[in-house]
Amino acid sequence: MNRTTKTIMQIAVAIVLMAVLSVIAYYGGSSMAKSFLSRFPDTKFPAWQALYFYLVVIVGVVSTVLLVAWHIMAHFVFSVSSPLGVSKRPTWIVLLVLTIIIALASPYAFAVFKTGLKLSIVIPLMFVALYGLVGFWGGSIFVTPDNYKYTPIGAIKIRGARKRK
Repeated sequence: MNRTTKTIMQIAVAIVLMAVLSVIAYYGGSSMAKSFLSRFPDTKFPAWQALYFYLVVIVGVVSTVLLVAWHIMAHFVFSVSSPLGVSKRPTWIVLLVLTIIIALASPYAFAVFKTGLKLSIVIPLMFVALYGLVGFWGGSIFVTPDNYKYTPIGAIKIRGARKRK
């Protein structure tokens, strides 16, 4: 497989991964909402679900952009001999932390600005697990270009184990 095809495939995998995680977040959150919305008699489930859909889309798109930005930076910005004054792992960690902060804070910010969206603590934690850990961290292990494939924390154990078998 040539380099261009591999790059396109890795970006496509990142986008598909985040889309699948968004579907899981939407249906998982909708299922959880049925239990905690009973505490809010003024909130109707269809109206809540419509607002929640927008929240999932926003967090999913931002998380996807951050994952694709990591891939593009690792592929086109960083250089093996000179990292342009910025190290790769700290940049990866900053993007991971940013993804986690967005996944954790967005539901609360959205609830403040969209008053019809009532939340349980489970929703932001689910977003962190799906978008931050599985999405960005797990996704970056598999979509990071080969010359930086061991930059994400834990990648050497996962990608190194794949090569040895």
